[in-house]
Amino acid sequence: MTRRIAAVLAVGMMGLALAGCDFERSLISKPESRTKIMGLIAADRGFATEIADRLIAGDSTRVLVVDRFMANGTAKQDFLLRAARDRTMMDGILALAAQDSVMRDHVVTLVRGMEMAGGR
Repeated sequence: MTRRIAAVLAVGMMGLALAGCDFERSLISKPESRTKIMGLIAADRGFATEIADRLIAGDSTRVLVVDRFMANGTAKQDFLLRAARDRTMMDGILALAAQDSVMRDHVVTLVRGMEMAGGR
């Protein structure tokens, strides 16, 4: 008798779990639901930060985030402005660029051009 009850409970729990998956899929597949969810995320800075951290933590999702970020002109410009004002970040960028001989030559050319223009 107890095995029968356990089996019924197990089947019932699996049914609930599967129904939950269908609910989640249907929730995400509806454009109006997606819009509401995105609005809720965007309105809550803490929640948005959690989601951003989770996306950045995964290798495949991090690449996606970086690609989307770099495709957004405003976001890219904000990053460049922040990098230009941060000596440590600029040192890191230049150190990475200097590892590639073609890019190193380009950086040297840019610096020489600034020196010639008096932009020291």
